[in-house]
Amino acid sequence: MHSDSATALLPVRFERYEAVTRRLDSIFRRYDPNVEFLSLDEATLDVTGQVHCNGSATLMASRIRNTIEQELKLTASAGIAPLKYLAKMASEVNKPNGQCVVAPNQVQSFLANMDVRKIPGVGPKT
Repeated sequence: MHSDSATALLPVRFERYEAVTRRLDSIFRRYDPNVEFLSLDEATLDVTGQVHCNGSATLMASRIRNTIEQELKLTASAGIAPLKYLAKMASEVNKPNGQCVVAPNQVQSFLANMDVRKIPGVGPKT
C-alpha cells in the first residue's frame, strides 16, 4: 500500500461472520431442512415440495429476505430457478437486495442473454 493511499484495512472478525451464518442457517431451515452453504454468506435451498407459502419458491425467497432484514438488519439477494446453478446466476442479477426468477420456460432466453463471464467457473483460462 502506498503511503498516500486513503485505503485502510479493517481487521477480520471471523467469529462474527460465523455467528451471522448460524443465524442465517436458522432462518433458512424454517423453510427447508436441507440447506447447503456454499460460503459463509451464500446458500442454496431446494424448496421443491415444501408446503410453506403454498409451495411458491418466489414467495419463500421474498419472506426469507424480509426475515433476514428484520432479524439481522442485513440485505439479501435471491435467485429462483429450476436448477441450483441457474439460481446462483440469477441471484447476481438484481444485487444488492433483490431477487430474480428464471422460470423453466425462460431458461434458454436467460442463458442466451447472459455474458459468458457471468457464468460461475468461467474465467480467462476457460
